[in-house]
Amino acid sequence: MDCSPEIIADKYLNLVYKICLTKLYNVDKSSVADACQEVFLNYMKKERRFENEQHEKSWFIRTAINCCTNIYKKNKYRVMNEESADISEFNISVNNNFEDDELYEILAVLPEKIRYAVYLFYIEEYSTEEIAKILKTSGASIRMRLKRGREILREKLGNNDFLIESNERSVADV
Repeated sequence: MDCSPEIIADKYLNLVYKICLTKLYNVDKSSVADACQEVFLNYMKKERRFENEQHEKSWFIRTAINCCTNIYKKNKYRVMNEESADISEFNISVNNNFEDDELYEILAVLPEKIRYAVYLFYIEEYSTEEIAKILKTSGASIRMRLKRGREILREKLGNNDFLIESNERSVADV
């Protein structure tokens, strides 16, 4: 699976950006761009060999999560800067009824572990077993995180069951 950096960036920028925004939404917004850049720098630092396209995609997701965690830890005690860089320059769209900011505001109410499971299941449409491999946990754990995520969202947002309606995935899909 040898591809030029430009092809890889075109292929995974949207995914990496959304993962980073999911984690770093409440942190300095310029950190999202930094995390994205770090993921692609990590890719280019070493010659990577992937078994297949799914393995490659999983690597980008896992690396994005790890980069965001590192940035989050660095910024944990730093006072947020109100004059953060505007991330609208990336021009990335979300395929649902919510605007980017509204979607990530909604996801921000969830604890981190649950947020990733909800994002990967409903937005990226991974199966629970695929998410379990990516997050290095069990399928049962992912199903519980999804259940808890739905409960939290129903409690905080009322009866707005946006996840099921936006991607036409139902609780039965879990």
